[in-house]
Amino acid sequence: TWRARVECGGCKLEAVLEGLPALVHDHRGAMLFGQDAHDMLDGKHVQQESSIIGHILSVGKVHGSATEASAFVDFCSGRGTLSDHLHIVLVADRNVSGESLKFVLVDWASLKAGHCRDGRMRSKGAHVTRVEADIADLCLADVPLLRETGTVTGYTKHACGPATDAVLRCVASFDAGRAKLPPTALILAPCCHHRCTWATYEGKAFFASLGLTSEDFATAAALSPWATLAEQSKGAQHALSLPDDKEALPGGPPPTFDRKVWLGRRCKHLLDLGRLHALKARGCFESVRLVQYTTLSVEDRLP
Repeated sequence: TWRARVECGGCKLEAVLEGLPALVHDHRGAMLFGQDAHDMLDGKHVQQESSIIGHILSVGKVHGSATEASAFVDFCSGRGTLSDHLHIVLVADRNVSGESLKFVLVDWASLKAGHCRDGRMRSKGAHVTRVEADIADLCLADVPLLRETGTVTGYTKHACGPATDAVLRCVASFDAGRAKLPPTALILAPCCHHRCTWATYEGKAFFASLGLTSEDFATAAALSPWATLAEQSKGAQHALSLPDDKEALPGGPPPTFDRKVWLGRRCKHLLDLGRLHALKARGCFESVRLVQYTTLSVEDRLP
């Protein structure tokens, strides 16, 4: 079983998880103004979005100027709250003209206009286009707002499962047609690693370089929800209803609560390192990093 493979002595996947580099903490705050900060669900989301916006501004400086006559692509945008707050920060904190900013909000769901932030952003001068599409089928070159735009910055707060890999492929295809322009800056917050699939995963070459297989990938994806145990139980140890969890392991007892949490977090880290490897392999970025951008959620990484 997948649990036996992970817990057995000398297991390849277990050895790889033990040897992964530490995740670097890099929280970057950006001011969110007045009611716009308080109308969010709680302080956790304010802190998360503040840090993501801080990273967007930082990456923009590296890739030319992401705050002047620039386009921003919000993948898995939902209502567009993150983009709305980014627009507020750019105009109020960075003194950027709202009319110079272009936003493309991408989501597969059809959302009621009254529930979205698009109208409020437009009322403040931003150029906003909403694209209803599956990212796997999206061609950014077909979006009029992105044509003849030098600097493009893509970001997402909720790139669930294979959506992160779809964003990487989408942007790679877009940049391939813009050879003389700067590559798209990317700030991604992956989540729901248990939904990842081997067929769509961008880190296959990384797994192969470590001697890992598609079976190891399936094991890592299945174990990744264990990372949330500490949040779910608030410290109370309890069994997780995953396959074979209550079965005795050959050669040893079931993993402890702390071991489960550790395995879950390391499996998420491994899957994201594979994506980082895929980005580095493109060879067109000045800097590619995987960082912990928040301490308030287990979905805390930004590649």
